[in-house]
Amino acid sequence: MKILIAGGTGFIGKALTDSLVESSNEVNVLSRRKIDDTKGVKHYVWNIEEDYIDPNAFDDVQAIINLTGANIGESRWTKKRKRLIVESRIKPLQLLEKGIRQFRHNIEVLISSSAVGYYGAVTTQEIFEENSANGTDFLAQVCRQWEDEVHRFESLVERVVILRKGVVIAPNGGMIAKIKPLAKLGINIAMGNGRQILPWICLDDLRGVYKHVLQDSRYKGVYNAVSSEYTTINDFSKTLLHSYGRPNLLPNVPGWAVKIIVGELSSMLLQGSRISNEKIKSEGFNFNCSSLEQCLVDSSL
Repeated sequence: MKILIAGGTGFIGKALTDSLVESSNEVNVLSRRKIDDTKGVKHYVWNIEEDYIDPNAFDDVQAIINLTGANIGESRWTKKRKRLIVESRIKPLQLLEKGIRQFRHNIEVLISSSAVGYYGAVTTQEIFEENSANGTDFLAQVCRQWEDEVHRFESLVERVVILRKGVVIAPNGGMIAKIKPLAKLGINIAMGNGRQILPWICLDDLRGVYKHVLQDSRYKGVYNAVSSEYTTINDFSKTLLHSYGRPNLLPNVPGWAVKIIVGELSSMLLQGSRISNEKIKSEGFNFNCSSLEQCLVDSSL
């Protein structure tokens, strides 16, 4: 299969590209600058601001994977940052849609990212499923706009799949890369009361989800891409410290301090609920990573 990946230069995109090529797929990657091609991978330039995409990027492509979107936890949510978070998710999809329409390519499937933030930054006893209500906070509304844009492709491609992902646990990438130095020093990274749930998925399972959805035409619509294990931030911190042989001796960072330091962004750090993955499992996907401890041990190498 030949696959076009938008957002393929990030840590998830690179890992997914390598995995797809290892499985004898061909991958076209969209990037903001020209990058040398490698075995099984060709790079094509696109420019969101100038509304440009290399038409050759679509040649013989059967599937599109969209991984675009600015990091939501990188800095405080100023008005400017909020606008970037939204536009970095909407504009790339609009350009992809324009490319498909303009160059009249027949795409079998589009797989696009969303996030479990769709359900809102809340801590409740509810277990959120794909048909649960959309939240009302900033990130929930971002996810809603994001998914609305994806649904526009339903008239253009045979299948549209949206993956509401949890935090991706990966060696030397994403969240782990940022907090690993603290864990090695024995610093507790839990915040607030620590009882909020951290929905997560290991990188290997996430790559497996993408490959499974690409190959199985039954998958269509929205799926939660999260581990089966419900983990509080307290348990996450303890398990992370344990993976580096460190005891959990320090107190949690107080919630009031988090709010002062990062402002509105604190909502995604101090709140979190359980997310169900029963839908994707019921359609045949098997998670290989059975526990956070297993995943963190692998990520600490």
